[in-house]
Amino acid sequence: MHPWTRIAAFGAVSLAITQAVNAQTITPELKQRTLERLQQTVSTRAFVPGVDFAKWPAFLEKQKGDLDKATSLPTFTNVVNTALREFGISHIRLFTPKAAEQRRTGTQLGFGFSALPEARGLAISAVVPDSPAAKLGLEAGDIITEIEGAKASAIPSAEINETSLLTVLRPSTGKQRYCMILRGQFSTDRSPSLKWVNEETALFKLWSFTRGYDRAVVEKLLER
Repeated sequence: MHPWTRIAAFGAVSLAITQAVNAQTITPELKQRTLERLQQTVSTRAFVPGVDFAKWPAFLEKQKGDLDKATSLPTFTNVVNTALREFGISHIRLFTPKAAEQRRTGTQLGFGFSALPEARGLAISAVVPDSPAAKLGLEAGDIITEIEGAKASAIPSAEINETSLLTVLRPSTGKQRYCMILRGQFSTDRSPSLKWVNEETALFKLWSFTRGYDRAVVEKLLER
């Protein structure tokens, strides 16, 4: 079975690369077919005020050098998504098979936190509820200073059920602790919520129009 491409809608239009095998490499033929399908999507389904979509092919041609260099699925999708953003299209994205599957099923394999590099290591910017990171009590604002005894520079990669030793600093208290985090599968679905900040202001959170979105639940929240 040969690789093929598929377009799928998830509230915003998305383009997912699907391969017959779970490989991370991408062939020139698959690149070309994917870009052709992307062009079709842009020309028939995209709308952004003030953006001339007739210029997309010429704009993408300027990215040819980076596209040619990309030999892995993640690198190729990053180049295409960067081009889409720079062109002014925010509602179309290219997904790798892994990312598309995560979006379809609402589950993800990992530690459950995102982080940004800073002088002391990695600053946790968000933690997914009920993920391995959340169960350890990690919070946004914590600093991962070391991973397996070495200065933290990137989120560790591991197979499912493998562990990594983290040294974590909580700046708000100045306390440091060591924790063993397990890489596992967790749900990324997040239900909408409404919380009254004061008598006149309510904070309504709607995370996505894809998985986890239920119109009846939203309407019930807004009736209060």
